[in-house]
Amino acid sequence: MKTLLPDFSPARENPAFRRLLAGGLLSSLGGSMTSFAVVLQIWDGSRSSLAVGLLGLTFVPVLIIGLLGGSIADVVDRRKLALVTSAGLMAVSAAYAVQAYAQFGRLWLLYLLAGVQAVLQATSAPSRRTFVPRLVPADQLTAAIALNTLTGRITMLFGPALAGVIAGAFGLRLCYAVDTVSFVASLYATARLPSMRPQPPEAGTTVKPGAAGSGRARRAAPRPSLRATAEGLWFIGRRPVLVAAFLTDLDAMLLGLPVAIFPALNAAHFGGRPQTLGLLNAAVGVGGLLSAAMSGPTGRVSRQGRGLGG
Repeated sequence: MKTLLPDFSPARENPAFRRLLAGGLLSSLGGSMTSFAVVLQIWDGSRSSLAVGLLGLTFVPVLIIGLLGGSIADVVDRRKLALVTSAGLMAVSAAYAVQAYAQFGRLWLLYLLAGVQAVLQATSAPSRRTFVPRLVPADQLTAAIALNTLTGRITMLFGPALAGVIAGAFGLRLCYAVDTVSFVASLYATARLPSMRPQPPEAGTTVKPGAAGSGRARRAAPRPSLRATAEGLWFIGRRPVLVAAFLTDLDAMLLGLPVAIFPALNAAHFGGRPQTLGLLNAAVGVGGLLSAAMSGPTGRVSRQGRGLGG
């Protein structure tokens, strides 16, 4: 069993990574409560699976802003970017709570908040993905990524189930409030990180304006741009392994998670209680949790592609 279970050494030996892991887990559990509550609130207000499914339109800003987010993360202090976006996400969760407690009940406001939330998440994600390689040594990177995956699977399994219990007992308003408070853990963990400035560019200089005659040149300050995003897409497009990985993940996200029909299914066959809706959503994470919990051997697989296919 010891060889099958995850390797916890990155969390034991790296306090910053341990704080980030714990803070991310608490914040993600809170985030799953908001995701559950939004779906439940839209369903209660519309009784339409189409209305619930329209939340998927947030995929459009995620795709666009997510591409630009990587370009932004290449030129700013990623720790500061993560702090700013986390504070913004906390404000969005607070706005969800306010509209729920005020019983505003407008679908357009829920869609608007979901869109803003998706944009902030897409902006933050590229910078956050760079934290782990900067915090743990190379020989612990696989184990650290496995632990991150494990916390994500724990969130998928226990987050919706807990949200269903809270919504059933106290109302979905408390789900939003819990999510707002949970951001404190993530903000604390991120604030304790060292500076995460990008590496300076290897080449490229420009003459400082007004100093052309001095003969002194200064390294060009990189800036986020559509050109940098296009270069990233070109880089991926020329590597079939990366293209396959991206398309596989996109296919799974679009076609493999039919959560929009869960409220209707719950109402038609399981009594429509929030607790059973939470269990339906939690069932998605069962297989992922099992695979992540038994991730010990992954660090010893020499041919990762064949291991995945097997």
